[in-house]
Amino acid sequence: AHVWVVNADGTEPRDLTLKLDRSCTTPHWMADGGKIVFTAPDRGRTMIYSVSPEGGEIAQLTTGNRTISLLSLAKEVDQIAYVSGDPTTPGELYTMGLNGEERRLTDLNAFLRDVCLSEPEEFWFESFDGTKIQGWLLKPKDFDPSKKYPALLSIKGGPAGMSGYVFNVYHQLPPAHGYVQFHINYRGSSGYGQAFSDASVGDMLGGDFRDNMAAVDHILKTRSYVDPERLGVWGGSYGGYLTNWTITQTDRFKAAVAISSISNLFTQWGASAIPLWLEVEIEGLPWNRMDLMLKQSPIMQANKAKTPTLFLHGELDFDTPIVEAEQMFIALKKYGVDTVMVRYVDDGHGIRNKPVNRLDVMRRVVAWFDKYLKNSYTVM
Repeated sequence: AHVWVVNADGTEPRDLTLKLDRSCTTPHWMADGGKIVFTAPDRGRTMIYSVSPEGGEIAQLTTGNRTISLLSLAKEVDQIAYVSGDPTTPGELYTMGLNGEERRLTDLNAFLRDVCLSEPEEFWFESFDGTKIQGWLLKPKDFDPSKKYPALLSIKGGPAGMSGYVFNVYHQLPPAHGYVQFHINYRGSSGYGQAFSDASVGDMLGGDFRDNMAAVDHILKTRSYVDPERLGVWGGSYGGYLTNWTITQTDRFKAAVAISSISNLFTQWGASAIPLWLEVEIEGLPWNRMDLMLKQSPIMQANKAKTPTLFLHGELDFDTPIVEAEQMFIALKKYGVDTVMVRYVDDGHGIRNKPVNRLDVMRRVVAWFDKYLKNSYTVM
């Protein structure tokens, strides 16, 4: 998505941000009409930019390792309001004038100053085909580099969208319980240009899966404190889809958690509220791309799975209907894999509507990985 201007009668549309090669959001006119202000993701950060309605140079108005969202402009003065947050700070409300001076208006999360949070360590590596991939690693509380730690690969959703410098409670959860956790923006993600974002089209579970496996290899090669015998994998939505695929392709992970996942592209297309998503990714209708429908459905290779897997899914999930988890769960049961499925009868996609459900998800995730990576188990 780019920022465009068009005459009120619909004539002369002009793309103002073609040079930026980033997906732009929340465009607003400044009070005098001389500039248009918007946000765009870039390598794990989301910043504020401005451009003239005549086009030309694009100016970046903010800096820092953070994510800015919910942009709003005053109607009569050139003041910008927005929410800004980072990996250890949930979003707070800010304002900024044209001189670039920022002012923080809220302090809603002061209690976190007394909570031990992990600061992510950014890393880059070359994937299987030389593509440069960005990732982040979070270390556990009281980290000791001489020790060996269990580690979790967290796979983000999408495939579009971007992880990075934003507060995510699920990134902080494992380090608080003694795990190293790492995640990457695999190909298909936003923030790296259109070609990178398009790289998963027609190739779901291909290059993106191999990027994540290359990340595991990179971490094991460069971080001696990660125990290669105690690896886990988890993800939600498209990340759950990749998790389901991962357990059918390798047994290097000792445990897995799939949240709001996908297992069967036929039922995903037919039962989901967003069939167009799949049509875009396979570049056609299911019966015209039977090769991809079969190849890119983890359920078709469930007989290869050996990894103990926990499925968490909301019954009110209309993006990835609960039938996706039900099928994979039953398949693993048939093949004797240790598996559990938890249904949240009053929640939807991502299981994030009710705090009590989110807390239950967190407890179950920790307990599942503790059982297989630490040989301890908390009964839920």
